[in-house]
Parts: sequence; C-alpha cells; structure tokens
Amino acid sequence: ISQDGKYLIVANNGYAKPTLRVVDLARGYVAQTVTLDDAWLGLAWSPDGTKLYSSGAASNSVLEFTWCNGRLTKARTLQLAPKSEAPTPGTNRPRPTPQSFVGGVAVSPDGARLAAVHVLGMKVTLVDLASGQISASVSVPAEVYTALFSNDGATLFVSLWGGARVMLLDAKTLATKGEVVVGEHPNAMAQAADGRLFVACANTNAAWVVDPAAMKATEQISVALFPEAPPGSTPNALALSPDGRRLLIANADNNTAALVD
Repeated sequence: ISQDGKYLIVANNGYAKPTLRVVDLARGYVAQTVTLDDAWLGLAWSPDGTKLYSSGAASNSVLEFTWCNGRLTKARTLQLAPKSEAPTPGTNRPRPTPQSFVGGVAVSPDGARLAAVHVLGMKVTLVDLASGQISASVSVPAEVYTALFSNDGATLFVSLWGGARVMLLDAKTLATKGEVVVGEHPNAMAQAADGRLFVACANTNAAWVVDPAAMKATEQISVALFPEAPPGSTPNALALSPDGRRLLIANADNNTAALVD
C-alpha cells in the first residue's frame, strides 16, 4: 500500500507475463499496469514512499521504480548476479548460469540499504542505494524466502524457507548474530512495535512468535480450521494493523484470512 493509503501495488507473477498493477483504492479500479520481464514475491517501498523496489526473480536483479502522482516509472536495475545468457549459437542449449533467483526484498528504515535474498542461490545481498552497488553478500545454509529489517534497523531477519529457522544478521555487514528454530517452510515475517517477530510457517498450521532478544520462539498461533487438523492451512503472508493490535494471517490452502488479537 502507498504511504498515503490511496493506492495498492499488486505484483502478478505466475502463468502470464508478470505485471505490477496500481489499484486506485477510492475508485476501485486498476489505474496503471506495468509489464515486467521477471518478477516474484518481492516488493518494498523506500521509507519516504517515493520509490518502489520489485524482485527481478530469474533476471537476478531488483528493479527500482519512482512513484509520483499515483504512477510508477522505471528507474534503475540493480543487478545482483549475472543475467541468464542466450543459448549457445547453433544449439538450443542454454549456457550455464549461476543459480540465484531473487525473492523477497526489504529496505532499511533509514532508506540507505536494500536487502535481497537469492532463493536458489542460498545467499543474501545488501545494496547501497546511493551508489547502486553491492556492499555485502553472504551465503546461508538453505533456500531463503525473504528478509525484514528490524524496527531499529540494526538487524536483518531472514526466513530460511528450506531450513525451518530464522537467521538474524547484522544489518550493515551481514555478520551472523544467531538463529531461531521455527516451523517448516518459514516465509513471511512482521515485527510488532514491542519487538515480537511473527513468522508464517507454511508447512504448519501456525504463525510462530519469536523473541529476537532471547533468540527463541515463544508461542505458536494456530490458524487451523479445527483442532488437531493436519498441516494444510499454508499460512504465507502477514500484516499488522496500523494500531498494532491485530495480526492478519493469509492461509493459502484454506482460502482464508485469520484475524488475531
């Protein structure tokens, strides 16, 4: 959602050619459609709301857009790894390229740095947004879904999709601070004002609550349709209400949204 609350940016990426669609919330219509070559789940605003960053997915990049008067305009491409190359001349065999595939992206609270995760490359990259250059990069032990800067900007939370845990990295150097074991397939994350980190775990029926200071999970919030239900709710997105009193959890395979006190 835009900083003024008037527009919603929707990333469409799957069967059809990817797009970013700008939805005018007051009028209830799509005001702009931006066609992309590559996209996945990553979308993040700059803190001042003047720029939007979108995952470049298989192009191993992050796309920067300027935002003005309800419209997106393409700006820079932040290249994080070599692009996929065309097939070798005279064959239909693609040239080998590094496994990368950029997933979730996040912008630091001060707007100085962008974090992007490489899902298949099992890596996290930091970009200096003033120069557009990579400032740090680190390998992680499993496929990674997304990243989130802590409220104070000192820590980068990384959900290890293939590792059933959340890593805590230094937000400037990517040095490892520690890790917290959570449920299988952790994906989306949200941090409350009191510091609690909520983590959606798709192969469970719960969002896990993490205490970053204590480096441990303290609670599981069930989103199952009935007690003792086998995994299948597939929680895969989170949002906190503006007043911080409600947590919304999207459940992909129940086709529901859970509203949590």
